[in-house]
Amino acid sequence: MTEGLFIACIVIICVVALALAVWLIVTLVKSKREDDAGRIVIVDDNAYVLVRVGEKPVPAQIAPREEAPAEQPQEAPQEQPAPEPAPAEEAPAAPEEEPAEPVDTEGMVMLRRNESVPYPEAYEALSPIERSCVDEIIEYAESKENSKKVINDKSASVYYGKKLLVRILLRRGKIIARLTVQNNDFIAYTDKEGLNIKEKPIDVRVEAPETIEHIKNIIDITYNDFAEERARREEEKRAARREARRLKREAEKKAEEEAAAAGEGQTQPAEEEAPSAQE
Repeated sequence: MTEGLFIACIVIICVVALALAVWLIVTLVKSKREDDAGRIVIVDDNAYVLVRVGEKPVPAQIAPREEAPAEQPQEAPQEQPAPEPAPAEEAPAAPEEEPAEPVDTEGMVMLRRNESVPYPEAYEALSPIERSCVDEIIEYAESKENSKKVINDKSASVYYGKKLLVRILLRRGKIIARLTVQNNDFIAYTDKEGLNIKEKPIDVRVEAPETIEHIKNIIDITYNDFAEERARREEEKRAARREARRLKREAEKKAEEEAAAAGEGQTQPAEEEAPSAQE
């Protein structure tokens, strides 16, 4: 009995200690959240007030300046005789502008977005090995037939018609190859049903030269899919033109037959009237 009672006491003490620890952690977290409420966060020179979930946001006000009281209109003075001109005096110096009141930034959090570096500058900042990796990917994609390269401030891209083969993005010194992998069966279905659904591209980080071979293989797959899709659409256009020509020929033939039938109907009564006139 003594040993069992001792074990039970130990278990109860452990449970109570665990409950106290959980309660203490929850209390600290809640107090931290309550302390954050009301703090002012500045993002790109715009102030925001942190509020608790479910509360109505309050616009932030940072050290508002007191406005000068509006001047009251004065009564028009009565006409008086013009005083004698006083001797000229030097104009008083303009009052110096008061320095702007300092803003109390205690308890504020200053956040700023990272300014994006233009692609040409980011490209020049790469190491020779990294630049060679970028050049190899772009040149391989550009070697495909009917492809074109476009470079702007954001990226370097290679297109096949309007389809993206590969796009190189430089973010914080990292090389990212954005590729398009499409399903031709899915594209054919969306074209048939008239759905405007675009597949999302995939991003591959170029961390080693070995990754370039995988990117080239994906470019090959993408290029073949684009070429098959273009061939399918061109064949569908040719089939539609053939069908339109066939329908046009049938309509013209039908119109000629109807015109011929109408002409025969008019000549037959005229032939019947001619013998009766001779009698």
